[in-house]
Amino acid sequence: MNHRHLSSPYISHNIINQLSDSFSSDEGCRLLSGIVSDECKVLQDIKKILEKRISFDEQYAKNLQDLTASTHRVIWPVSREVFSQWSHLATTMSSNAEQFRTTIL
Repeated sequence: MNHRHLSSPYISHNIINQLSDSFSSDEGCRLLSGIVSDECKVLQDIKKILEKRISFDEQYAKNLQDLTASTHRVIWPVSREVFSQWSHLATTMSSNAEQFRTTIL
């Protein structure tokens, strides 16, 4: 089996050769397969967590939009500025969540 070795200032060639020999055996392949399988499971769990986070962000943004939609009853000019900022934040959060969903997930 032809192995390419990358030089690394932190790992000696002897260690790289030992790892290469270990992973070219049947047991090494099984170990590597198990590691890759575990990594896939972790990545799937991370994806679920990120999807949940996006869902929370979208719900929070919707709640902010609903809140700012009812601000016409508030008379104070300062409050209107705060609600306007919340509305802008809600729009930004919704946009960012959608962009994250399409580009990352």
